[in-house]
Amino acid sequence: MVEKIWRVAQIQNLLALQEKYKIPQEVIRVVEHIAEILDAEYGMERDVDNDDGGYILLLLPEKDMDDTEILYHRLLEEYGLRYGTEEMKSVICRYGGMEWFEELYLITNDYGITVVYSK
Repeated sequence: MVEKIWRVAQIQNLLALQEKYKIPQEVIRVVEHIAEILDAEYGMERDVDNDDGGYILLLLPEKDMDDTEILYHRLLEEYGLRYGTEEMKSVICRYGGMEWFEELYLITNDYGITVVYSK
């Protein structure tokens, strides 16, 4: 499952998914922080697919960790992104034997996609 988030108001959706997908609180905070920046800099009423700004893609495996890797590579292909070309990559946290990462891909000067996933 891929959750697309571009506004702070959508964080409520994540809270509903938090238990089912075992999303750590640190990950929720990072996603919320990025959404706050997007809201503040590009506006809350922007058309996410046509206006500047961008969004966060949170990858949530349905079955197992292999599912996350398949989702990740499918996502890169769908958006025309190449593995290893991210502008920034960092570990958000370690939780339950998994590491959660965030990667920022800049599509244009004012449009970025942040991919958040566990491994």
